[in-house]
Amino acid sequence: MKHKKLTKKAHQLSTILIVIVSVISIISFGFYTENNPVSGNNKNIELEITESATGMESVTGMVVSGKISGPATPPPPPAPTATAPPAPGTTATATPPKPTAPPAPLASPESIKKGPPTARPVPANDGYWYFKESDGTLKWYNPKKAGTDKWEEILNTYTITASKGGETRTLSIEAATLNKATAELTKTGFIISNVVSPQIAQQPAVAADFRPDTLGGANIVKNSKGEMYFVPTGKTPEQYALELNQKIVIQNEYKKFLQDNKLKDDDKSKKWFKENLPPGINADLVNDALGIGAASASKQVAISVQKISLPNGKFKFIFEGKEYDSDSDSEPPELTAAKNFKKEHPTAKKTDFTADGNTVYSEGNKYILQTGEEYKGEAIKKEKIGGIPYDVTYSFEGKKPEPTKIKIDETDFNLNSNVLSQLKSKVGKEDTLKVSEGNLVHTKTAKKTEGKEGEDSYREATTTTISTYNKDGLNSLVVDYITVNKDGNVVDKKKTVTTYEYDKGNNKDKPLNIIETTYEKDENGIIDESKSRTLITDAITGEPITVFYSIGHPRKGKENEDLDLLKTQFKSRQFFAQLESSLTDFSGLGYYATLFFSREDLDIWRENVDKIFATLYLGTEYWTSGICAAATDLDRSSQGVAYIDTKTGLAAVAAHIEATRSEQIIGPGTEDNRTGTVRPTREFLYKITFNVKNGDYDTDPKALEKMRFNIVLRGERTAKLFRNNIEVKKGNQFGHLGRNAIVQYSDFFYSTACIEFENAPSSWTLDNNELCNTILGPSGPTSIGQQQTAQESAGGDILDI
Repeated sequence: MKHKKLTKKAHQLSTILIVIVSVISIISFGFYTENNPVSGNNKNIELEITESATGMESVTGMVVSGKISGPATPPPPPAPTATAPPAPGTTATATPPKPTAPPAPLASPESIKKGPPTARPVPANDGYWYFKESDGTLKWYNPKKAGTDKWEEILNTYTITASKGGETRTLSIEAATLNKATAELTKTGFIISNVVSPQIAQQPAVAADFRPDTLGGANIVKNSKGEMYFVPTGKTPEQYALELNQKIVIQNEYKKFLQDNKLKDDDKSKKWFKENLPPGINADLVNDALGIGAASASKQVAISVQKISLPNGKFKFIFEGKEYDSDSDSEPPELTAAKNFKKEHPTAKKTDFTADGNTVYSEGNKYILQTGEEYKGEAIKKEKIGGIPYDVTYSFEGKKPEPTKIKIDETDFNLNSNVLSQLKSKVGKEDTLKVSEGNLVHTKTAKKTEGKEGEDSYREATTTTISTYNKDGLNSLVVDYITVNKDGNVVDKKKTVTTYEYDKGNNKDKPLNIIETTYEKDENGIIDESKSRTLITDAITGEPITVFYSIGHPRKGKENEDLDLLKTQFKSRQFFAQLESSLTDFSGLGYYATLFFSREDLDIWRENVDKIFATLYLGTEYWTSGICAAATDLDRSSQGVAYIDTKTGLAAVAAHIEATRSEQIIGPGTEDNRTGTVRPTREFLYKITFNVKNGDYDTDPKALEKMRFNIVLRGERTAKLFRNNIEVKKGNQFGHLGRNAIVQYSDFFYSTACIEFENAPSSWTLDNNELCNTILGPSGPTSIGQQQTAQESAGGDILDI
């Protein structure tokens, strides 16, 4: 409640400050803009002109570049300000208020004092109209001005920067008052800099310069972009080129009308737009430009036919990427049929689908063949997976094509869009893909070496990931970690299996359980595969379900006891994830402790925190005889915690890592432009906390001179958190806890978070120099936080996971 009150007060205060700053800005601006006939509309001096000058000339009758085609007085399309349709639930008026269009100028452009304008009138955001004259002068049409000449010159404004005592202002000052204003500012102690002269709008570029031409004896029109259109029967090339230019101008004005009034592109908006156009514009032309009634010729797909004369006297025609051979320079019948199809179906687009060798086209919300018939069968599309093209069959029975099967090594495998999207995103060039026992198996192998080959420190780590799919989705994900030494002996081995079930509603895979198998080492540090422990946890929450040991394992028969301890640790991890603190002398509480505690009191406080930690994590009382390193078989790297021996012989926390994962967040669907398939997006929100302490003090003999490590997440893939390894000197520590926790969204499901050390004190007895913990899933509704944007300077940037 206290937090809400503070937030409300802060919001009120910020609102008051914004109002004060706004008033000051208005007063300052008014002081330096004397005699401004544009009433503060100087923002409209820098004009952006994107429509076609030639096109607007033909629509409005305006003089352009000395050419006259119609009346001298322009009836320009307005910059409408119609109110947007009422919000849902309110009553709409029968007829919306008409947009306010500027009156037509009372004087012809030629009567402007300094000569005719070089461009058409340009609508500004405030609804007024402007002309640019040959010398660059801008004129403003002021309907409120007395007399017959309502054209006023727009005064040039300069932008200057004035600084004083750490305060900086940016001001717009008219040319007439520039010297006076800068003198006044200088007199009061301001330093003037960065004087920017006014920028006059440039001559508008022609947006659609269509002009008549011919192609193979046929009349066409084309523009500088290389777009070509066949001239419809009954029209001359000159007429058709003019129409296309006019339509583009109308379409641009319509887009602006929708933007200015925040309207949707529908029949009602088109009706309002037509009703408020100035008189004299051809209604059929407007209907055609807006796609009202008959299909608009301006929506035709550009046609380009390439004819090549071959040395043998024959000819080759290329149309839409397909070659047509002919014994003469006449088009073959197949090419004529293809061109006729384009004329009859101007909006049809070629797709990558083929049905019995025939191209499938998309037209509106349906798919058709070149015969014009709607297609509802199956079609093949080449999909690249791992850089290799595979034949994927799609069904067109529904509204959009859906994948149904893929051919791999001459074997068909049934699948859906969920499986296909995963294959396209996860399969790499070096991976293997095969059909085995009715499932699709994707295998990925990665190797990493450390040290010099042949030396005792040499290690070769191999990670093999096997993803097994059924027709609906991922069935299981198996990750094998194996590390061998210079002699080829296995010194570390772990296997993780994640099982999944298909969520049909979201068309995604939902993880079920994580099965992790680890192995004991013999007296020489070599893995003994006869001694294994298998732990099964809930993939969503991270809660332990069961644990069992192989016959030769020393803990065989103590499964129930160990499972109880694991469940206790799970509950304590939830506790720590919520508190985000209470660990020895880590950042957060540790920082405040060093401010207010003496050295002696700080040692006592640290020990008390260790007592809490030991009780929760170890399931035992904090007794010296029970925790002392010499008197216990404590697993010193159990579930994300590493311990060190203190001066008094107690086991204290040296490093730890925790991570939590939100529920799967299903986002809005994204549509594949090629297939039209809509696939929902998914994300997980991860919060990662950790801390590493390199000794208790800077002369600690058990600490390393420099300890280097990184954070690694494992699951659907393996990802490092820091671009460069973190370095911690002797007696120091490094971590992200509390408000400094690392929070990131990711598209991938991770189940394990590890601290991976380059080297670690021998007393830590870590497996393969890494400390790992299970990532906790949500036990209730997820509270979505904000992704951290600023991280501590840690010798390496934080990477996306």
